[in-house]
Amino acid sequence: MPNISGIDHVLISYHTDSTSYHTLKDKRITSCAITLIALFMISACSCGAQTSIDKDWQLMKENEQYAIYARKLHNSKFKEIKVIGRIESSLSAIVMALEDIEYQKKWVLRTLEAYEVEKLGVGKYHFYISTDMPFPVSDRDLVCYYERTQDPITKVVTTKSYATPDLIPKKKSFVRIPSFHSYYTLKPAQEGWLDMEYFLKIDPGGALPAWVVNLAATTGPNSTMKSLYEVIETGKYDDVVVEGVVEP
Repeated sequence: MPNISGIDHVLISYHTDSTSYHTLKDKRITSCAITLIALFMISACSCGAQTSIDKDWQLMKENEQYAIYARKLHNSKFKEIKVIGRIESSLSAIVMALEDIEYQKKWVLRTLEAYEVEKLGVGKYHFYISTDMPFPVSDRDLVCYYERTQDPITKVVTTKSYATPDLIPKKKSFVRIPSFHSYYTLKPAQEGWLDMEYFLKIDPGGALPAWVVNLAATTGPNSTMKSLYEVIETGKYDDVVVEGVVEP
């Protein structure tokens, strides 16, 4: 579980008149929001360390590998997330990390199930993923369409994902994510590096308050990005060849 001490401090400041029970409950709900954002970040991306950022994006966190931005549009309750970074990897290795759905149970925060629902072609499929949410929040699941394309000239790989909540029957013990959109862009740079950009917009459904989800907007993405970099650094996918992906 990621360190959420900073968010916990904010939660306590929101509830100075509450009992310790309610403070603990709010901490758990915030932890749930972090879990959701961390989990479903894996479903999309677009990369470019030098990509310009519009002024409505606010820098939330930055390190030597990536920067995390957030914005809230006037017509939405939830913040949108963008991550821009650079990673030392082949295109096939990082694409395989994103598309190896079943293995994500080993490194994506609190994943219960993850599997392909329907293969539609090269780099196109529907998938299912569910997550174990800390009490008292209901577990969530997501059914998603995923598509990967590559520009034949620039070799830039782009993925996009969006929710298809009615594709398969809902499960009684889960709240189905009603709205989800994300993309990755992976742009070859010099000497084996990739510029990477990721975008995420999600409505987790159910009773999670929007302000709690928005508070988790930095911690969730940071946890997932750290894990993605660690998986690539293990070399697990160094020798893979992904159908439809051409290296520069």
